[in-house]
Amino acid sequence: MDANALLGYPLHGIPEHDRSFIIVLKFIQILAMFIGIIASFAAGWHMHHVIVPVERSITSPAQLPPEERMIPGIIGFIDAPVSLRAFVSFSSPEAARFALGVLPSLRRPIAEGLLQVIIHDTPEDRNALHAAILARCASASTYPKVVEGIFRTQNQWTTSEDPALELAHTALESGLSEDRIIGCLSTTNSIRLVGSMRDDAYDKYHIKSAPAFLLSSPKGTFWMEGVPSVREFENAIRRMTPDKQD
Repeated sequence: MDANALLGYPLHGIPEHDRSFIIVLKFIQILAMFIGIIASFAAGWHMHHVIVPVERSITSPAQLPPEERMIPGIIGFIDAPVSLRAFVSFSSPEAARFALGVLPSLRRPIAEGLLQVIIHDTPEDRNALHAAILARCASASTYPKVVEGIFRTQNQWTTSEDPALELAHTALESGLSEDRIIGCLSTTNSIRLVGSMRDDAYDKYHIKSAPAFLLSSPKGTFWMEGVPSVREFENAIRRMTPDKQD
């Protein structure tokens, strides 16, 4: 089957650069429908779980360069003592309020290595699924910027006649290269990861709805629902930060 038939509309008349760009975005839709993720939103799916990035300790983090203390899906360093797991859907206005209004105010503890923010994808609709898959194609250093870009343009792609195409524009403008997107989508790893994370949000963490936030540290765990204020987050993080002797 040629590209014209696969995409459902002709490519002639479209610049060569944009052709591959459109194919990439339509490929997301095709893969998602092929695996059955979108249909499973209504029925609730239980896909094969894959390893999800989680907090892990490092013996001598000071000896590692910053890039080795970062992994995709986490904003901050993986050896930070306090983790904030954010269960978010990219199409949620409340999640955007957290990402654009609260998260920037937490940059200091993140930069100081005290806090890591784990974006736990919990897509609520097809557009949010596409956004999460694209974000998972980013490198560790590019991921925060891609997440910010997707949330900043939320009103554009959620109301667009072609949300997937609008999302791809945002991803490219946020630092994702076309080659990286194509390479990422040549496998189903990102799709399966997002599906697994959504399963875990409800089956393992038992959240009632997204957004929801789980603070974890050696001091224990603390749940926060809705979108708490910056001050509420700062106070909670302060309470969860281990004492020096810990």
